[in-house]
Amino acid sequence: LALLDRARALDPRSANIAQSRLFTLVRLGRHADAVRAGDEVRALTPGDMQSIQYQAMAYLALGDVANARRVIREALAIVPPPAMVAQLAGFFEMSWFLEPAEQQLLFRLSPAAFDHDRAWWGQSLATAHWDAGDRSRSRAYADSALAPTIQQMKDSPDGGQTNALYGLMLAYLGRREEALQAGLRGLSAATARGDIAEVGYTHIIVTRIYLVFGMLDEAVETLQKIEERPQHYSAAWMRLDPMFRPLKGHPGFEAMLRRMDS
Repeated sequence: LALLDRARALDPRSANIAQSRLFTLVRLGRHADAVRAGDEVRALTPGDMQSIQYQAMAYLALGDVANARRVIREALAIVPPPAMVAQLAGFFEMSWFLEPAEQQLLFRLSPAAFDHDRAWWGQSLATAHWDAGDRSRSRAYADSALAPTIQQMKDSPDGGQTNALYGLMLAYLGRREEALQAGLRGLSAATARGDIAEVGYTHIIVTRIYLVFGMLDEAVETLQKIEERPQHYSAAWMRLDPMFRPLKGHPGFEAMLRRMDS
């Protein structure tokens, strides 16, 4: 961040520097600073969907759903709406905060909106429907995602994220033992690769698998392993995100939220 601040001072009109600084602030948990950085980025490159998403993430981490939605509404005037909602559903599984019209648009999307990647499309829509409470459609999309995800695992057998996402699709389909094995295999592969971002995301996928099966203690234990790493998840975010709703009232989860608040 110090290097990015220096670079920004030297070249304040660089969109690439501004974007990198925004992403870094979000990952460091500097969410109020990230909101201001998001305004700078959007002034330099208004249509960059990743930057739009990260500013919305900063607002959600502050518990400000209204402004997160405002950022997306403003973006939809200048970027293709299918691409924007696919971005939000396909990265970090953020469809839950979308307004009803945007959610309905998401639910109508074909694989074309996800770069014709049927695995990514099915995975994203399965989780979006699960978070919206529609278990039947979630299972249908999870089933559609299985075959292309298996092919991706064959192409990249050591992909931690891919293995874990396969486990999540199996979880939505109720295949408990296979789901747990695939999720933990993915977590092990991600840890071995040493990619911090992938490790953090894979922990979240494994947490989702545990929550599907009501394994609340295991879910909290998994979340606690990434608790101390700065990230976009904050206590305010976790209180809003329906992913974490089953953990409401769990002593370990509530204690973790209090620690994050402090």
